[in-house]
Amino acid sequence: MSFRVLFFVLLWSQCAVSLHSISIAIAPLIIGSDSAFDSTSFSGYDESRKFRNYLLDLDQQDTLKAKLHRNPEGLAGGVSTILDAAYFCQYYAAEFLIYGRIRYTEEYADIVLKLYDPGRQELIGTFYGKDAATELERLLEDSAKKVYVYLSETLGLAPLWIKREVERSLWDFQGRLGWWTTAGKWRQSLAGIASMEAGAYFTPIYPLWERRSWQLGGRFGFSFEYQLGMNTHGDESFTFHGLGFSFPVEAVFDYREEHRFAASVFPLLQVDILNQDRKYSATWTGVSVSGGLGSTLSYRFQLDVKHAIGFATGWRLIFYRPLRSHFPVSLFYEYSLR
Repeated sequence: MSFRVLFFVLLWSQCAVSLHSISIAIAPLIIGSDSAFDSTSFSGYDESRKFRNYLLDLDQQDTLKAKLHRNPEGLAGGVSTILDAAYFCQYYAAEFLIYGRIRYTEEYADIVLKLYDPGRQELIGTFYGKDAATELERLLEDSAKKVYVYLSETLGLAPLWIKREVERSLWDFQGRLGWWTTAGKWRQSLAGIASMEAGAYFTPIYPLWERRSWQLGGRFGFSFEYQLGMNTHGDESFTFHGLGFSFPVEAVFDYREEHRFAASVFPLLQVDILNQDRKYSATWTGVSVSGGLGSTLSYRFQLDVKHAIGFATGWRLIFYRPLRSHFPVSLFYEYSLR
């Protein structure tokens, strides 16, 4: 029943997104040095492509469908009037159209963008911009923000996505509680009962990369893990205590700040202590130390700025003969210093 409910919830959410999506066609901008649309050139396809990319970067919900089209044969000179815009929309069956021009001088560049609604057969928005002649990229980016703010306020797109400020020297502290199991020959004699882990992570700079709602970062740290185990059925009774010291390097992928997916790899030092109650002699204690390698995959949900909870699984390989591998599964709590 729960899977059926989840399916319908996901289906409903997808339908809701599709119902609120907006499809916009973009015509190549007219490039010239004269005022208005009296241009001697109309090779603005590259500028239009950059504008489209900036516009899509602002859409964190992926509900804006912006497609750049070539001019039809009947509009070889570009889209400059409402009649041209109506013909362009009819040719490509466009829901909305953005067209306009860029004018260059030696000192500056200015831009005029117009938003045409073929359903109402009228312009519903005009956007102006001006910048230094050497700052075309900034001019296109600022123009995309103006258009997106208008679409957000009048047509229901998500609010303007603001680029995250870079943060430095971040500390996170994590505690885990879970279970573990061995594999292969070791599983025949050693059974995991529980595991606990505590760690500290340092992030020098975050994010390293950002694209819409996704941020990429990295951090490194120190972790201490305790494993409690026992003999399997049929073997002499013993208690196993494992101490793992690791130095993880972790890549993190954040989605809309609430969701974090992470993967880490690390060298580790494993100290194992075995207490055995032998049937015909005193209690025996053995200690062994070895190096190893490990990895972890985790998902974290951010409760607020400082507190998060999550789920983690992973793999540990200890350099014994034969090699011993075990797999921990745990829930964790993380506290962040902000």
